[in-house]
Amino acid sequence: MSTVAKGRVTCLLAVLYGFATMGLAFVAGQLGSIFKVTITVIGAFGGALGGAFIMGIFIPCVEKVGASVGMLAGLLSTALLTYQSLALKIPYDILPGSIENCPSGTNFTMVINMANNTSNVTE
Repeated sequence: MSTVAKGRVTCLLAVLYGFATMGLAFVAGQLGSIFKVTITVIGAFGGALGGAFIMGIFIPCVEKVGASVGMLAGLLSTALLTYQSLALKIPYDILPGSIENCPSGTNFTMVINMANNTSNVTE
């Protein structure tokens, strides 16, 4: 790549970064606490990057085009979910966690202990 092309790419990236920063500045007041937003964004983008990194370690035959396409697909899907949760505030269903039909005296501590101590089970 020539020096002129590198300069144009750098200018384009700087403009895109500037627009993204300005967009976030306008939306920042509606997003909630900065801690929640930071953790959510890091989680959204770190997942795809971590997946590509681990794939590169354990599957060395993967080519850079395939890894890049997979990482971009992961980034787009997590960016969409992050946008829905932060900007649109779309609620997600909470899975049921009831213990109503369990025997009397059962609590979550007992269930966790039973799952961890499977060696005590006799047949």
